[in-house]
Amino acid sequence: MDTQAIDWMYLVPGLSILDGHTGLTAYISLALFLVMLAVFFWCCVRLWVQYRVFLKVRSAIADLVEGADRKELASERSQVVTKAAESPVEGVKELWREFDESLVYSADLTQLYNTLDADHFFNARTMAGGLTSNRLLAATPSFLTAIGVLGTFLGLTLGLSGLNFSSNELAELKAGINQMISGAGVAFVSSVWGVFLSLILNWIEKKTERAVLKKITLLQYKIDFLYPRLPAEKVLVDISDHSRESRNSLAGLAEQIGSELQKSVEGMSRSMQDAIATKLSEILNPALQAMSNNASQQSTQALESLIEQFSSGLRAEGIRQKESMDGAADSVNKAMESISGKMDSLFTEITEKQAKQAEVDAARTSKLNAQLDEQRKNSESQQQQLTTQFAQQVNSLSEHQAKVVEDLAVASGKQMADFTELAKEQAGGMTKAFSEAVNSMQDQTRQQLGQLQQQAEETDGRLKQMLESMAGEQAKLLQTISEGVHASLQQSQQLAEQHKQLLDKLTQASISVEQSSSHLNTSASQLGILSGNLSTAAATLGENSKVVTDNIAAAARQNELAFNGVKEQVGVLDELEDSIMAAVEQFEDTAKLAGDSFNTMRVHQDEYLKGVKDEFSALGDSLRQQVLQIEEQASEWLSRYSGEVSSQVEARMNEWNQQTLSFTNQMVNTVNAISGVLDDLTVRT
Repeated sequence: MDTQAIDWMYLVPGLSILDGHTGLTAYISLALFLVMLAVFFWCCVRLWVQYRVFLKVRSAIADLVEGADRKELASERSQVVTKAAESPVEGVKELWREFDESLVYSADLTQLYNTLDADHFFNARTMAGGLTSNRLLAATPSFLTAIGVLGTFLGLTLGLSGLNFSSNELAELKAGINQMISGAGVAFVSSVWGVFLSLILNWIEKKTERAVLKKITLLQYKIDFLYPRLPAEKVLVDISDHSRESRNSLAGLAEQIGSELQKSVEGMSRSMQDAIATKLSEILNPALQAMSNNASQQSTQALESLIEQFSSGLRAEGIRQKESMDGAADSVNKAMESISGKMDSLFTEITEKQAKQAEVDAARTSKLNAQLDEQRKNSESQQQQLTTQFAQQVNSLSEHQAKVVEDLAVASGKQMADFTELAKEQAGGMTKAFSEAVNSMQDQTRQQLGQLQQQAEETDGRLKQMLESMAGEQAKLLQTISEGVHASLQQSQQLAEQHKQLLDKLTQASISVEQSSSHLNTSASQLGILSGNLSTAAATLGENSKVVTDNIAAAARQNELAFNGVKEQVGVLDELEDSIMAAVEQFEDTAKLAGDSFNTMRVHQDEYLKGVKDEFSALGDSLRQQVLQIEEQASEWLSRYSGEVSSQVEARMNEWNQQTLSFTNQMVNTVNAISGVLDDLTVRT
């Protein structure tokens, strides 16, 4: 028992010093033992501290996913990131931020997927690097073993140094052997404690590391469950599916673009048809209506004003001529009455004088009285004949003038009626011509709109032909409008010719008026002849009696006055002729005004046709611009779609390359880790 106790106590370094053995080996053994204990406890403390740090990190990360639901992680992502950023534990913020960068949303944004395993972020290196990646702690058991082996070799060296094989003394040899045995004991005790402490430390380290790895593995399982993995193979399958869908979409894209383009063209054709119909209705209808109204109003107003001027002129001249003729007749009647009165007074005086002369010289003048009685009778008969002839001349002149006035009024009324009827016919013909032109233009417009609608329903490839055909139809429309305008101009020319005929008739009327004035001049010449006859009669009477001659001279003077009155009437008729000629000139001015009006109408129609042509040209240009814009937009859509497809395919291929490189790097790291573990095991063994 004592020997056994001594042996166990011998394993405790430094006890020999208490027993009084104060050799160098005892101190060395105690020093090595203390060093090994110090290293052992330092390593244990480091293990404990690093384990506590790991527990804090693991607890902080576990709190982030504690009680989380997979369905709500997508909506709570920002809250989790904020919570990790506010964590007081060092390293949690950076670790979770890197993990969050690898998360991707699902297509419906309701789930989160992890592109990398949780082991890539939450592993022993990132969470417990002070334990698993600390090579100093891993080498501490080897240090303890090395210190024990060092003590062994040091003790053996010191023990062997005490042997003196050259001495022949037994005591000296015994002392050397004792020193060697003592050194060997120290050496083996240090080796025992070194190996023992190394085993214990190695067990504690592996136990702690195992516990850490277990906790990390459980955390990885939980995180992988909450955030499902999106492997590279699935990404490749998704890329293949998307490529197939893209190929199918591209296959149907041409048909969709064609259908959409056809719809756009149909909509454009309908809008173009509506726009053309609206524009034509807005432009042609008011213009044609205004043209028809203006033409009819201008023609009617011109004809009415012309008729009114002609009627008023004829009416005024007729009234003036009637008044002049009435005045002339009154003057002639008054002159005849004055002549008759004067002749009666003259005959009375002559009779009285003859009676007195007969009473004075009855005998001497009996024969003369008889002759005078005979001459008186002859004179009375001649006077009666002269009075009767003069009255007949005056009556015939009055009847002729009344007949001329009546014929002139009848002719004027007939001409006015003919002119009015002709004007009405011309206005009706013009209105009818304009109406027919408008109807024909509307029919042409409807026909062209129908053709445009039929052309708009054709395929997309004939769009250019449709525009060319529409341009041809527009040219036809312009030609039709020009033909209608030409027809209206012909109608206007016909109207001008009819106005010219009317002017010819008015000229004939003026000629008839001139003839009537010539008749009046003839009457005046007859009155001159009558005055000559009266002068002859007065001369005959003068031969018989001076008094009779004087009376007849007075009568001649009265006749001359009457002749002057007739000349005044002739002057009045000349003024009437001048007024009629002025009316004719007014008619000519009116005709010129009508011609100018038609020229103005022609200019307005030319301007209108030019405006219509410009409108259609602008419409054609706008349609071409719209077609070019549609083509550019379609090209832009195709380019944009091609760019988006290329960018998506490139992005997915880049992502696939990154996933592949990451997977390859993981495999390389895994192989390197396995190689390092094998190297460590090889070194330790």
